[in-house]
Amino acid sequence: MKVLELDYISKFICDGTTCTDNCCKRNWIIVIDDATLSKYKHMKPAAKSKEITKHIKKKKHPDVGMINQLMLNEEHQCPFLTADNLCGIQKTYGADYLSTTCKTYPRLSYQISDKVIYRALSLTCPIACHLMLNAPRESDFSVYEAKDAKNWGKIDLTKADRGYMLPLLNVTNYSILRCQDLTLDERLATVALFCESANDAKNLNELNNISDAFMKETLKSAKEILAPITFNSTNFLKEIFTFINILFTGKGKGQIVKVYVKFINDVFGISLLEDDINALNFDELAKIYDEKFASAKKELFQINDLQIENFAINYLFMTALPISAQVKDFRRNIAKFLIEYKMAEFIFVCFFISMKDKWHELAIELVAADIANCLEHNFTVKFAIDDKFKDMESVIPMIQLLLEV
Repeated sequence: MKVLELDYISKFICDGTTCTDNCCKRNWIIVIDDATLSKYKHMKPAAKSKEITKHIKKKKHPDVGMINQLMLNEEHQCPFLTADNLCGIQKTYGADYLSTTCKTYPRLSYQISDKVIYRALSLTCPIACHLMLNAPRESDFSVYEAKDAKNWGKIDLTKADRGYMLPLLNVTNYSILRCQDLTLDERLATVALFCESANDAKNLNELNNISDAFMKETLKSAKEILAPITFNSTNFLKEIFTFINILFTGKGKGQIVKVYVKFINDVFGISLLEDDINALNFDELAKIYDEKFASAKKELFQINDLQIENFAINYLFMTALPISAQVKDFRRNIAKFLIEYKMAEFIFVCFFISMKDKWHELAIELVAADIANCLEHNFTVKFAIDDKFKDMESVIPMIQLLLEV
């Protein structure tokens, strides 16, 4: 089995004793797969079995249906977490008794075919987030033979429409997003244009031809191609506030990132979540954007350009095209990514403005992990984005609406 991944992913090591934000303490839903639950039920003696299974309940969740959920303790953490921040089940019974979720997180594995697996890391893990946000620009994809991939908890894309195109899509996107001759917004726009062209590919050979053309011709003339597209801060704010308001309601309301709404309110002098979005004076808000937000964004990019670039790259690989490859339309996939990335970037800048001289090198990592957590687990906003783009025919309106090119 061949594995395709960015070369720094193999450097990730989970060590609960040194983790600054242990995932077993984050009040998350922990799913126990059926095979692992069966293993627990058949443990001998029966007392050992009961000691574990008494914490597992059948639960129905609107997003995923019935699951075997590990119930958290009164401190809202895994009941098997030891005092030294290690897994009690693994320490007592070995790694073979871990559920697929606990064995693999934050690793994400996508089965592309019976011979190829694509791997990424989740930005929701602060250790993985630190590794990815500080990866050098010289990083590249590596391909190797997997010795044992049976317990990787793979997401099956073998039956997804054109899922086999994922490796070439992401390799091309990566090359575009690393192009230092363009601003990040220009690179994102070029990625969107590439995905729109790739949407017409009927097979891997056609996609390869499209990819070659983009790398040899389109990327070099991207500035000229994008020059006629104009950015309007009023329209941008109408769009971004609509989705951020959704992000911080419903399931998002229970996420730790809800604290960031205060920074947005402070910057723009509004009461997001309380004000009627349609009643906001977006022309006045646009003045704040043009006079205050835009310059702060420029300053933030001067300080953390590598980290923000890496956030965009890894968030794209983690969520947009891998999981959405089950959607036939690549234009919709990239549009979904753009709106989620722009929400994250918007919150980065508002937090930066609010922090002022207290901003430090780890701040971008803390915010990135928090926002990725909110975006990854809030299906309400994902459904709203899906609905918005269900009839899209071109990425140009999205580029014009979201990107300053």
